[in-house]
Amino acid sequence: MKLVVAGATSFVATEVIRQALQLPQVTSVVALARRPVQPPPDLPANVDTSKLKNVVLEDFGVYSDQAKTELRQTDACIYCAAITPSQIRERGTTVAEAKQVCHDYAMILFRNLVESRDNATTPLRLTYMSGFAVTRDLDKEMNWPQGMGPYVKMRGAAEIDVIAFANDSKGMVEAGCVRPALIIGSKREDVLKKGLQAFPNPQMVAVEEVAAAMLSQSMFGFEKEPLLNDDLCQMGKQALQDWKKEIPQFSPSVSPSRAEVLSLRDQL
Repeated sequence: MKLVVAGATSFVATEVIRQALQLPQVTSVVALARRPVQPPPDLPANVDTSKLKNVVLEDFGVYSDQAKTELRQTDACIYCAAITPSQIRERGTTVAEAKQVCHDYAMILFRNLVESRDNATTPLRLTYMSGFAVTRDLDKEMNWPQGMGPYVKMRGAAEIDVIAFANDSKGMVEAGCVRPALIIGSKREDVLKKGLQAFPNPQMVAVEEVAAAMLSQSMFGFEKEPLLNDDLCQMGKQALQDWKKEIPQFSPSVSPSRAEVLSLRDQL
């Protein structure tokens, strides 16, 4: 399977790449980002890191002929690029600017991937990483915290368009969205603190579980759509368990436990 990981320098994408490089079913990993991505330095020695290819884009809205060539015959894509609500608050980014990354660039990439699949006999599988509070009911009135309403509706509209793109493809595309809650990881204490300050008792999911669930769906198809936080925990745990049995040296990241995260919260 040839896999494209968009937003490849992000926290979750880094884990997706780490696991994908260790899976024999994945023959090529194309990292799509604004700067080159290196393989994780602590992978098992037997991992073939030459599977990782970089496509560096200055503008995610424009694909050169060379970039399109690198994307040819892609089997699956995991779209991790995003501007988060915390980034909007900290950087002063507008929802319109976030939409360009979360929606517009995703649709441009997906169209390019479809156009690059000459004589494909299997559907292109697209996984779109969304957010925990997102809904596709754009008329639903909810008391979103910290002014998140317009952002959440923008993400809901993006999900609608991703699924419609697949539905209109006449079987050429399959798509699914995932909605993780607070994503925990071993090197993310500063981000966790910000999340815990905003949501003191959040739902959580480990980054290795999110990555494994998305990779599993990319390889084997979409069991459920969308995948909610509990689904990601369950599916990710199962995939990791299976891969550790199949690949003795399989080495995902190891996130702190929920108890450790809550201990961090109590220190705030």
